[in-house]
Amino acid sequence: MANIKRYPWISHFLGSPTGYVVHLQKGTVQHQGVGQAFWFRPANSVLSEVPVDDQELPTLFHAITRDHQDVSVQANVTYRFVDPVAVSNRLDFGLQPLGSAPASGREQVATIIGQLC
Repeated sequence: MANIKRYPWISHFLGSPTGYVVHLQKGTVQHQGVGQAFWFRPANSVLSEVPVDDQELPTLFHAITRDHQDVSVQANVTYRFVDPVAVSNRLDFGLQPLGSAPASGREQVATIIGQLC
């Protein structure tokens, strides 16, 4: 998880080795990569952090067999993002200030993978 230190008009971002950060300022990419550290102005910047390590998603499947028996199967799906920039463009992995609603990127991914399984 990233560490953001806030000062009156500027903030400092210190990334983690398992998070790919994309820093957009006025619509253009200023910084991107794993383990980044940079200063930014929160008023005109957007930060997205996509996990690049292996993620696990436990799922539960319900099915009815040929002889009409209800079967439940537990599975654990492991996934990794190959192109974190494309993921940050399509899903909400934005970093939010403390106290606000968290980004819904992980929930969206869990829903998509659950429906695919």
